[in-house]
Amino acid sequence: MLEGLDRESAQKLAAQTVLGAAKMVLETKKHPAELKDMVTSPAGTTIHGVHALEKNGVRAAFTDAVMASAKRSREMGK
Repeated sequence: MLEGLDRESAQKLAAQTVLGAAKMVLETKKHPAELKDMVTSPAGTTIHGVHALEKNGVRAAFTDAVMASAKRSREMGK
């Protein structure tokens, strides 16, 4: 249990967060960075979470995952 959330609650909250973010991108057609700027406030909880993700290289990890998958897809297509 981390920060008082049991596993089931944490999983549900994480899934709902991703679902909500995806729906916002699809429905508004705005770039995720623009949406992030709309929902973060200086020194708020969201920007602190975003900072932790950036500090730990989440953007690079996602980019690497996409590139590795694309490379493997090309290899399998030969």
